[in-house]
Amino acid sequence: MKKSYMQGRCFYIFLISIFFALLKFNVYAQEQKEGQAPAKTEQASSVPVTTTEAPKAEAQASPAAPAVEKVEINQAAIVKTIPSYNLTLKQLIEEAQKRIKQADDEIKQEETLSRNKEREAKFREHFDLGNSLYAEGRLKEAKAEWAKALEFTKDPEMQNYVRKAEEIARKEEQAKRDKELAEKKRLEQERREQDKILAEQKRQEELARQEQARIEKQKQLELKKEQEAQARQEAEAKRQAELAQKEAERKAKEEELRLEKEHQQQELAAKKVEQEKLRQEELAKKEQARLEKQKQLELKKQQEAQAKLELEQKRQQELAQKEAEQKARDEQARLEKEKKQQELAAKKAEQEKLKQERIAKKAAEKKAKEEAAQIKKQQAEKVRLEAEKELQREKFQQEELRRLENERKQQDLAAKKAEAEKKRQEELAKKEQARLEKQKQLELKKQQEAQAKLELEQKRQQELAQKEAEQKAQEEKARLEKEKKQQELAAKKAEQEKLKQERIAKKAAEKKAKEEKARLEKEQREKAKAEKSEQEENNQE
Repeated sequence: MKKSYMQGRCFYIFLISIFFALLKFNVYAQEQKEGQAPAKTEQASSVPVTTTEAPKAEAQASPAAPAVEKVEINQAAIVKTIPSYNLTLKQLIEEAQKRIKQADDEIKQEETLSRNKEREAKFREHFDLGNSLYAEGRLKEAKAEWAKALEFTKDPEMQNYVRKAEEIARKEEQAKRDKELAEKKRLEQERREQDKILAEQKRQEELARQEQARIEKQKQLELKKEQEAQARQEAEAKRQAELAQKEAERKAKEEELRLEKEHQQQELAAKKVEQEKLRQEELAKKEQARLEKQKQLELKKQQEAQAKLELEQKRQQELAQKEAEQKARDEQARLEKEKKQQELAAKKAEQEKLKQERIAKKAAEKKAKEEAAQIKKQQAEKVRLEAEKELQREKFQQEELRRLENERKQQDLAAKKAEAEKKRQEELAKKEQARLEKQKQLELKKQQEAQAKLELEQKRQQELAQKEAEQKAQEEKARLEKEKKQQELAAKKAEQEKLKQERIAKKAAEKKAKEEKARLEKEQREKAKAEKSEQEENNQE
């Protein structure tokens, strides 16, 4: 009520200020342009709006906004709300009086409404108190309170308020029913949409499960292929190792047989040399006996030379035997070393080693043939040159030395060839190892790429699942908020329904109170009438 009064007062002050502004403007216009009417405003003007006239603008403005702001108002609004400047003073006074009357009417309406609300509050207070007393069994006091409550509704101002309240209640009831129907339709629509969303979620989950099963199956197939390939590689490596071991054992046996055969040939050659030596000595003794008579001095010299030659020959033989033994040991050590090297290279160079062995075997046979031919040649040379025994023996020694040198050279050449072959086999083995390593790296790279693709796919699936989960969480959050709002709305509706029921109960109580009052009055009248008739009868008696 106070607020409405203040608003009316502010509006009144605003009209008076406009009135004085118009007076000043008219005086100024008459002084400047006599005989000319003031120009009509054709464009939008800026009018200062105070906080009392623009409460909505003040509500929308920020706390730091000024109290007065300029608002663009068109000509139609100015003509509608504020008298134009071309009105006369009398018209302005009439307009001001009209506005004051209008403000007074509004103030009266506000005061009436305030009084009716006070009456309603007091009515409710007495009515509730009557209900409480009635519940306690204090009927007379309850009746008195209800009667007091009805007194507040007898005022003429209250009748119109009650009608308007009833009309507002009917409109609210109709709006409530419409709202409930709309809410029911909305909930049904939301339920259908929720069912669609749930069906879509189930479909997406089923697709995700199928995709996960497909990826898992593909991963298992790739793992199975890798295991089979690895098993094949291990089996092949094992088979190659067994073949290499068997081949090495076979070569070792052949080498042992070859060495034994060479040793036997060497022993046979030594026996032949010894026999040839004995035969030559016998021949020399016979020749010496035959020439003993003719050349005793020469024989003596010859015997001395023979003794020297025999000593030298024996020394040479011992040296040759030692060299042969040393050679055999060296050959044995070389063969053992070569055997080890061949065992190391046997896994990758089986055919090449077989070829090398054939070459070595042919070289050994050639060497044996050369030795046999050399022995035959030496024997023929000794027979043919009996007279030049010393020269023949020297030549034999030289030939023997050359033969030993040739054998050594051939052995060195064979060792170089074996070394070169060994290096070549090692290079081949290294190349093969590099190729296998490269192939293994390529396979590993492919596996890593496949693993990376699989991880990316899994990551993508996880991101999709996470997004879906976030979306579901957001939807769940929105649903919960919606449900919360619905619950709040339902609570408000329940509160309104409760208030409505209370109003209905109050009306029913009022009606019941009226009926009870009428009944009591009727009983009182009947009682009074009975008492009166009884009193009359008593008087007659």
